[in-house]
Amino acid sequence: MAKKQWVNLEPNKKYLDKKGCQNIEEMGRIVYLEAEFDKKDIIGMATLLVEPDGDNATYYPRKELALAADLYERAMVSDDGIARFKVKLSAAGGDKFKFKASDLSGNEKELPDEYETYRQLYYQEIEMNNIKKHPDTGLIEKEYRTGLDGKRNIELIPIKSKGKMEHNYNFVKTDSDKNRLYGLAKPAYNSEKDPYCFAVAWIDCLANGPKVICLETFINTMINKVLLPVTEGQLWWNIVKPAKTSDWLLKAVFIPDGAKDECENKRIPDDNITPDYDSIVVSTGSLPRNATGKIKAWVYVAKGFAGGRSYGNNIIVVATRSWRDKSRSIRQMRQTLTHEVGHQLGMVPNGKQLGKGLIAQSTLDKVNDPAFKEYGKAAHCSVKSCVMFWKGHKGRGEKFCANCDKSVRKMDLYAPKLGKFTRFF
Repeated sequence: MAKKQWVNLEPNKKYLDKKGCQNIEEMGRIVYLEAEFDKKDIIGMATLLVEPDGDNATYYPRKELALAADLYERAMVSDDGIARFKVKLSAAGGDKFKFKASDLSGNEKELPDEYETYRQLYYQEIEMNNIKKHPDTGLIEKEYRTGLDGKRNIELIPIKSKGKMEHNYNFVKTDSDKNRLYGLAKPAYNSEKDPYCFAVAWIDCLANGPKVICLETFINTMINKVLLPVTEGQLWWNIVKPAKTSDWLLKAVFIPDGAKDECENKRIPDDNITPDYDSIVVSTGSLPRNATGKIKAWVYVAKGFAGGRSYGNNIIVVATRSWRDKSRSIRQMRQTLTHEVGHQLGMVPNGKQLGKGLIAQSTLDKVNDPAFKEYGKAAHCSVKSCVMFWKGHKGRGEKFCANCDKSVRKMDLYAPKLGKFTRFF
């Protein structure tokens, strides 16, 4: 039976785990082997041939050679007939290797050692107070462990966080909101296994915005109530349970016909405005009777909602709600989690690689991918059924496509070199 070698770990006792790596000698890509020859008086060099299994991850172009295993190593044969070799295994998961040594006299030795490469990372779940139900993570662990051919060999090992974080709405793509998220998560985050650990933060919702829009309509104040439809997106979260007008309303005024001065405009009290997700209803009770004019209201709206986001620096978020206070399905959240963990690990390659390596093993979406349109590099897969497709839809699956599967298996998961793994604080 092949020995397990956890090739992405650096030798450190704090990463030992009952479910994964259990011995510090099993950490890292470097292994040490000995070949003992029959002739004790042999002098000279011996060569170790590294024999990869026929089902290993294959083909490393020039820019990816650092990910490949050694093909052979040389070592001096000592006076006792033993040659000691230092060998580097591949960074991929599920690769198997056998070894054969030969001396200058042509003597060959099959080494009993056989190795299989594994990867190990830790994760923790941080729940937000008062969120709705989220999925179990067992299926996500299985997806990264096995995949299409059962050879990804990524163990995602759960550890306990320090508790829940305070409830907050909407985290958008700004430094201030990123800092707000980290501020909320910091008391609950367990940094014991950093940098080989990331947090899955189950939160309320992720909105794009807020954006100020103006709603207006012509009225006669003899009409008791006036409906103003929201023309873009929906009113900014939290608008209903409970409703704080200041969360979504900038101001609302009545402008009489013929008004020449802004002072003639009448401010409409907040209590006279009732919100719904895509409209507001204005009561005219506080306005002059039988007057004509128009009502204008400046409101904050959410332009859209995202399912999740990989913020890097050891944290991803998955939303449990979206449009109109709607709970996301367990399948949607599992899909989002697998997708965002993929980004955390470096999926999908962004196009910097050349040749037939990782770039050829992911079907990059240069047509629809917002990341390509915004930054000039693709970050998602163009296969619509792949979990790494940029947008969630009915046809998007919970698994990686055949092309992305190869990249997941082949990636170097040495955390200190991954852009989204660091010490949390």
